[in-house]
Amino acid sequence: DVETVAVQCAEKTSIDYSKVSACVQSRLGNQLQHLNAAQTDSLQPQHQYVPWVTVNGVHTEDMEQQAEKDLIGLICKTYK
Repeated sequence: DVETVAVQCAEKTSIDYSKVSACVQSRLGNQLQHLNAAQTDSLQPQHQYVPWVTVNGVHTEDMEQQAEKDLIGLICKTYK
């Protein structure tokens, strides 16, 4: 159940879930979800599973493994 997991995630990160829910159900939230879906559909190569980590539009298995182990570390290493 996506909503249950989202509530748990919000609680763990001290985020007000009611604001997240309101955004998801809003016109802007719908537009953002559509934009994200369009970007996902245009990936080259096409994604094979979710999540499909890309950095600067590039996906590699090595990057995927790094992201699974330490996403913040991968981001810092990439943009330092």
